[in-house]
Amino acid sequence: MSRRKLKRGTVIKAKRSVSVSTAPWNGDHGTGTTAANAGTVVREVLTEDGRNPNRMARRVRVNVIDTLTSLTLRQVQAAKEIQNAYGKVESLSSGGPLKEQVQSSPKPDAVISAQVDAQSRLARAMRAVLRSERQIVEHICWHNEKPQTLTRTERRRWLARFAQSMDRVADHLRY
Repeated sequence: MSRRKLKRGTVIKAKRSVSVSTAPWNGDHGTGTTAANAGTVVREVLTEDGRNPNRMARRVRVNVIDTLTSLTLRQVQAAKEIQNAYGKVESLSSGGPLKEQVQSSPKPDAVISAQVDAQSRLARAMRAVLRSERQIVEHICWHNEKPQTLTRTERRRWLARFAQSMDRVADHLRY
């Protein structure tokens, strides 16, 4: 330890600085760029007994529907059904599971029927959404964007409008 002298010749020991911040998480969290970190959060990885001795964590994408705490279970289920139906349509438009299967000969009827099924699932889920609330539902459920990024006219009472719309969807889907 270092020592220093005061005015009258007394000697005192210098204090060590101790960090009280938590240690950083271990694990691969991606590139760390702004684009890679946008809309994500680092979550702790727990073992089966609920411990994390190695301080491991992983970066996961945040679902906007899960952050809306004022929604009921029925409303969350309806919103996730719309989100999953839209995701299925998007994955099939780029090939998705149809390209993953190895076939000796292509069957265009199977491709078309899978796309029609996905489109009809989305249409069934969106049937109860009013035209005036469709932009809010698309913004939150389809594009997974925060409600704060809505336009000024759409932001007016967005939570009440979104909740009413999800109630109608839940009634329509019989949740």
